[in-house]
Amino acid sequence: MKNLNADLKKVEDFFIRVLDRKVEGAEMQKEGFAFFGVQGSWYTVGYRMVSLIEQTYGRKRLIDVLCDQRLLLTTYNEAAVKYNRDGKEPLALWSESVVKWN
Repeated sequence: MKNLNADLKKVEDFFIRVLDRKVEGAEMQKEGFAFFGVQGSWYTVGYRMVSLIEQTYGRKRLIDVLCDQRLLLTTYNEAAVKYNRDGKEPLALWSESVVKWN
């Protein structure tokens, strides 16, 4: 989990390039699959996002977010902002350019 911020930014960069159609088809699939692994970026980022949402807002809110995944990035960002206020090592946020596409 120590690579969370770097992993989130790698995934975000991938999303931006997909949304901007800079990577498509087989190349997009190849890059996306590169995030898998024993504990790849998909796992690290996804696990930390949902666990932070649950810790911050409770299980019901997490379930609501999972049922309407359009809420995932914004809810994570809100929870991360609260987490970052406590002076802990700050968590990366999703950029507006990715959140707006959600």
